[in-house]
Amino acid sequence: MIKETQKICIGTANFGLAYGLSNKYRQLQLSEVDRIIELAKTVGITSVDSAFNYGSSHSVLKKFDLSKFELITKIKIGNSFNPTHVIKDLEKIGQYKTITLLIHNAYELNLETLRRNLYELQKLKDQKFIDKIGLSIYEPEILEPLEGIGLYDSIQFPLNVFDQRIVDTGWLQKLKGRGVELIARSIFFQGVLLMPIYSLPNYFNRWQYLFERWMNFLKETKQSPYETAVEFINNVKELDKIVVGLDTATQLRQLISKKEKRKYKKFDANNFKDPNLLNPYLWDLR
Repeated sequence: MIKETQKICIGTANFGLAYGLSNKYRQLQLSEVDRIIELAKTVGITSVDSAFNYGSSHSVLKKFDLSKFELITKIKIGNSFNPTHVIKDLEKIGQYKTITLLIHNAYELNLETLRRNLYELQKLKDQKFIDKIGLSIYEPEILEPLEGIGLYDSIQFPLNVFDQRIVDTGWLQKLKGRGVELIARSIFFQGVLLMPIYSLPNYFNRWQYLFERWMNFLKETKQSPYETAVEFINNVKELDKIVVGLDTATQLRQLISKKEKRKYKKFDANNFKDPNLLNPYLWDLR
């Protein structure tokens, strides 16, 4: 269903740890990872997304020949940057066609630290340890203080029918105009969009009105949540990569299968911007 298959980037969080609400926090078996990777190769998908804090994700990926794949990976960086440690980490992850390294915890860093770390990553790029650098972000507002320093090649951000902040703020068009690689993630809102209201953790109760609007919209339009979420992403033409987490190879087949042409109605989230819902690092699911 994703019209431009070459944009698909396989998300690998659940390759290395138990991850995701809708899959009941299950880590994939190696045999299922193998099926996903082999199918990806067959259909022309050539990129994977990982992170150094995704458990054994990099070790799992290293078991496969991904020398023709692009790797997008993320690293958490503290107030002091140690390039030797970063280089050692990079040496452990295997061979890829290109490596994009993103700062994973940009939201935790003050402006000066963020700038300094980007300069340090640029040095590693100049030394050919990596090919592109950038940021993994939650809120587009974090980009405002970085205006004018041009230190990133790629930006990864959440984008889905609930969270359209990167579009509403104008940052998507602005970044596209500068030639920045645009990588969307959380297209199913970490699986929340695909779950019935009754199965959501209690934390989400305060936004029941929004979920009810979503469910009523799907019922009235006779659209499935999966197809509606994917069609929304298909209509954002500026995207270069779309990170998709998968529980099975069957889900990947569904993602790339040809569907009967149909005009989908777009869900209007009314510029919803509550960070307590949109930013998963704020969720309290106890």
